[in-house]
Amino acid sequence: MTLVRKSLTTRIKECRWEKPNTDSIHLQVWKDGISYDIFNVYSPPKLTVDLDFEKSAFTKTLIGGDFNGQATLWGYKRVNNTGRKLLDLCNSTNLCIMQSVETPPTCIHTSNGRESRPDLTIISSDLRHKSTLNVLKDIGSDHLPILIKIGKNDVLAKSSRPNTWRYQSANWTKFASLTNSSNFLFKRKKGPPPPVECTINGAQVSSLQQNDQFLWGTGVKIRAGPQTLNCANS
Repeated sequence: MTLVRKSLTTRIKECRWEKPNTDSIHLQVWKDGISYDIFNVYSPPKLTVDLDFEKSAFTKTLIGGDFNGQATLWGYKRVNNTGRKLLDLCNSTNLCIMQSVETPPTCIHTSNGRESRPDLTIISSDLRHKSTLNVLKDIGSDHLPILIKIGKNDVLAKSSRPNTWRYQSANWTKFASLTNSSNFLFKRKKGPPPPVECTINGAQVSSLQQNDQFLWGTGVKIRAGPQTLNCANS
């Protein structure tokens, strides 16, 4: 259910998703002559959210609801399918998730008192510095209401979006071809790594970490460490 103040001009628009995994309502609301697109979303815990928009550039857009999405970005210890889908959405568009590990939790589980943030707010970049988020007091549910205020002027200091890896844009066919060439060989080797000369931060090293492998190349030996790839001349 979505309630709208009577004084506002509102139109309900159809949501067209490929899979019926997500309950959502799309409202077009006019305030002071400005049109806003507002989506109210619910995604069940055992399903993956379906928000396959046909565009990548949004203006005056707010998407809020109970997504049941998990990601370390907003305080969970793991990433589930919905969380990954939301991260991919924001990496491929100008949408931003307002929640983080620093924002107040929105859900208090009655069984164990654990706090979490299944309720998320996603806004277009043109509203990012004009919007504030507040979590309100309990209204009789284990989910706490979220108040989003959108002003006419910037209320937050402008900062660049953090850099993230866009894995879906990588040419994995070319990567496989290069790493399978005669210049590279995966080889299991025990013992500590050689003296480190440089450190490359990255998250795409899980397959090497699990097998404790070395990747041998022309004049370079790369070992997968717990957090980084350590490079040293062989």
